[in-house]
Amino acid sequence: MIEIIIPVYNDARIFEILRSITENDKQGLTMMSIYEGCEDADYIPALKSTLRQVDRLFVENDSGIFNAFNKGLSNALSPVLVMMGADDCFGEGFEFETVLNQFNAHNSDLVISKLIYKKDDQITRRISYNRYLSEDFFRGVPFYHVGTFITRGLAQEFRFDEGYPTCADYKYFLEIFSETRKVGIVSCDVMIEEGGASGGWKIRIVALLNMIEILGLRRLIRHPMHFIVRYINKIKSLL
Repeated sequence: MIEIIIPVYNDARIFEILRSITENDKQGLTMMSIYEGCEDADYIPALKSTLRQVDRLFVENDSGIFNAFNKGLSNALSPVLVMMGADDCFGEGFEFETVLNQFNAHNSDLVISKLIYKKDDQITRRISYNRYLSEDFFRGVPFYHVGTFITRGLAQEFRFDEGYPTCADYKYFLEIFSETRKVGIVSCDVMIEEGGASGGWKIRIVALLNMIEILGLRRLIRHPMHFIVRYINKIKSLL
């Protein structure tokens, strides 16, 4: 089974991702673990009535998305995890069974999907992979936590560093890919809405400075293209 960890803070778009999960999962291969950080969200009763018996809802204050992700990692029950946002969703025809087959048949550590970025219902970017190796991460090949499925054992070896509120996910996967991992690829789409908390110039500049600090001088000297390529992609995403 795949556990889908979804932090949310008083955001009614949560119903879109829930719909995208239930419509694509006719075989009962998923469970949702939702972490609602706003105890006063007025849609909570409707949310509770929407969830399936297997799903879980945690309503409690938290200190942001990465704090919620850490709670999700600590409380995870399923052998495969994926961390999504309330403004993300699975594309029509997403095949959870294909994801699980990648883990079972190929002994993958991670499985990544195609990504489609949208803004105001218009597609702005498409991202897909023919392969992804651990060294690709250090070459600067973009990597996203959305649409990345991970074995629970591997995912729980690490934690999101909440001291980096703009790029704790970058540090998390930097630590994962510091060792060789077997990554599977699926052609299913995950949809991401542009313009979230990390969408502005100021936040991106802070994130890039934090990336340099996280990467460290030794890695920066060994992998200069890692930073250069990522910097170019960050700037391109704002244009």
